[in-house]
Amino acid sequence: EEGKKKTRKGKDVKIPPVIPFIIHQGKRRFSAPRNLVDLSMDSLDASPYLLNLSPILFDLASIKEDHLPNDENYPALNLGLKIMQGIFKKDIAYTTKEVLSKLEPYKDQQFGRDLIRTILLYVAKNGQYIKKEEIHEIGNTIHFNKEDKMAFISVADKIYLEGKAEGIAEGIAEGEARGEAKSIISILKKRFSEVSSDLCEAIREKQDSIVLESLLVVALDCSSIEEFSKVLEK
Repeated sequence: EEGKKKTRKGKDVKIPPVIPFIIHQGKRRFSAPRNLVDLSMDSLDASPYLLNLSPILFDLASIKEDHLPNDENYPALNLGLKIMQGIFKKDIAYTTKEVLSKLEPYKDQQFGRDLIRTILLYVAKNGQYIKKEEIHEIGNTIHFNKEDKMAFISVADKIYLEGKAEGIAEGIAEGEARGEAKSIISILKKRFSEVSSDLCEAIREKQDSIVLESLLVVALDCSSIEEFSKVLEK
C-alpha cells in the first residue's frame, strides 16, 4: 500500500511524506537544476537510484513586490521579504527607511525591537550599495532611547565593516569563476572552432566552482558541442 512498507518482521510502518522546497534569494532568477536526477552527470548517471522529486520553488527574485505575502496580522513576513528582495538594489537605504517606518508602531514590543535590530544589521552587512553614513542616518530614524540607538549604530558599524571584508572575498571568488569560465570557452573553441555567443554567455553565468570544474572536465572529454550543451543545460 502506498505510504507504507514492511519491516523484516512483517509489520507495517508508515513512511513520512517528503516535500522538497527551494527558497531562492539572489540577484537573478533561479535557473539551477531543481531535482537530483537533473544534477547527475551523463558520465556518472545515477538517475536509476535517485528519487525524481520536483521541489516547490519560491523564487524571491521573480516575484513582484505587490505580490509578496501580506498578512495584516503578521506584517513582519511582508516587510522582511521586501528587505531581502531589495538588498541587491541601489535604493536599499530608501527601502530600509520605508520598512522601519512601518515597524514604528511595534518598537515597544519585543518582537518589533528584535525585527528592527535584525533588519538594520542585515542591511549593514549585506547591502552592496549601502554606505556607512546611510547606516547612521537609518539608525537615527529609529525612535528608541539614546543609549539603545547608539548601541544599534555601533554594532551596525562593526557588521558593516565585516560585510565589506566578505564582499572583497566574494569578489575574488567571482574573479576565479570568470577565469574558469574563460578556460572552458577557450578549450571548446580550440576543439570545435565555433562556439555560439549564447553558449559562452551560459557558461559565464555559472558561478559555482564545483559546477565549473565539472564542466571543464566535460569540455575536455565531450565528442561535440551538442554533447557539452546537454550537460550544461542540466
